[in-house]
Amino acid sequence: MFALFDQHVGDIQDELQSGIQTLRLCATMPTKDKAVFLQRTLQGLGSYQVVLQYVPFAYHHKGLPFDLLRHLESTFNRQKIHWMCHEIWCGLSIESKFKERVLGWLQMRLLAKHLRRAASVATSNPDYQERLHRLTGKTIEPLPLFGNIPFNRSERQMPSRGAQDRPINIVLFGRIATDFPAERALRAINGALCNAKRSCVITSIGRIDRGESAWKNFTRHEFPCISFSRRGELPPEEIDRAIQLADFGLSTTPLEGIGKSGTSIAILERGVPIIGCLQRGGPIGVFPNLFPQNQILTIDCVSANDFKEPSVFEPRSMLTEVANRQLAILGL
Repeated sequence: MFALFDQHVGDIQDELQSGIQTLRLCATMPTKDKAVFLQRTLQGLGSYQVVLQYVPFAYHHKGLPFDLLRHLESTFNRQKIHWMCHEIWCGLSIESKFKERVLGWLQMRLLAKHLRRAASVATSNPDYQERLHRLTGKTIEPLPLFGNIPFNRSERQMPSRGAQDRPINIVLFGRIATDFPAERALRAINGALCNAKRSCVITSIGRIDRGESAWKNFTRHEFPCISFSRRGELPPEEIDRAIQLADFGLSTTPLEGIGKSGTSIAILERGVPIIGCLQRGGPIGVFPNLFPQNQILTIDCVSANDFKEPSVFEPRSMLTEVANRQLAILGL
């Protein structure tokens, strides 16, 4: 594995991650030097395939990695490049400003240029799949994600569903999207809770990262049936247990794109229903048959019955399925 724009190292760092040799190239390393280093490192491998995990802003501060993509195509000119588009371009939200839409258009044109030569293109959700198909005319392979926290199914913890006097436990895992309509969501949840004669605690776990102001926006709202708690960063096994003990997850990623959220998938894998918002009124963004349709609830449809007796769904670890699907895309 190569990390091509790693902002957490100051030089080239060679390490093992889960038994895989990982070479982390610092963000400030000149692109031409990265290409030379890649070429030299790969010379001894013989036959290999290239899978590019693409997120525009991971490779350039404005999401426009012109030089990097040009050098990669030159470096791998005899190899097929399989693209996994985790994200495609910005400016897709109805609330996106004009500048963001212009930047998104530039990102889209850059992506279209390089996808023409792709051996295959995959993505994690139906919305991106449709947009990429319209952009390229290619068949876009569905490749769902697995959750970003290891799942110990043998230790699955069940909340005490029957205790009507205890607060409902809602987990908010990871970064909070700054454009999430917190007040509207909390008002809907509060109304359904009051009708069910229940209360809830919304607990933030994991790294909020750039969502610090969004968390403050959450907690400044006062509703009689909702309180807040923050546990912060925790070891993976504690996050796993906290999610398994939850009644619901709360997704701040728009539901149209929930399939690209490793934190949301981690919640769904554990059989926990998740609540979120549809921003554009499109379909919920997971591929068919991955999870039960009623495991993902929209804010506008959540009701008192959902909170009176929270549903429990069959856990489903996605790791093996995703790995097998990736091998099939590569023809292995």
